[in-house]
Amino acid sequence: MIDLEKQWIPTRIVADHLIWESIRAECAEAAANEPLLAGFLSHVVLSQPDLETALAYILAAKLDNATLPALSLRDIILDVLRDETCIQNAIRADLQAVVHRDPAAAGYANPLLYFKGFHSIQAYRVAHSYWERDRHCLALYLQSRISRCSPSTSTRQRGSAGDHVRSRHQRGDRRDRCGGR
Repeated sequence: MIDLEKQWIPTRIVADHLIWESIRAECAEAAANEPLLAGFLSHVVLSQPDLETALAYILAAKLDNATLPALSLRDIILDVLRDETCIQNAIRADLQAVVHRDPAAAGYANPLLYFKGFHSIQAYRVAHSYWERDRHCLALYLQSRISRCSPSTSTRQRGSAGDHVRSRHQRGDRRDRCGGR
């Protein structure tokens, strides 16, 4: 989305409270440069009021199935993302970590839109929140859907579900992209 030559310029890093504005700007630029994706970017990001709503929409679309459709999933996910400040902060910390460390992330929008490791981590946080709320059946269901929808994604967690975690992709481990374990 952003010129790769600008990728490691420190001025492209923004403060946490400006991440959503940066994502919207990156998506508007991408929509102008790639008309085939303009509708997708508009629907997923540009028409959403905030980062949490956009992420809930993305995760719900990935986890959608006949048992629990995307609209219901979006509401379930959004309840957690709006209620838990620690998860909101963790989302932004993960985006910052990806932009700082991952050469495949040319901006904040790429991991939000396309990185399955990022999606899995955020979805696991939602499932963990429901586990902590004693909604174990829902938490286990979500965990099962996450595993089924991102089978080759592996995460290594440091501390609690709100702390920073790194995916294989972020560590530079090529096994998940090459089919090996």
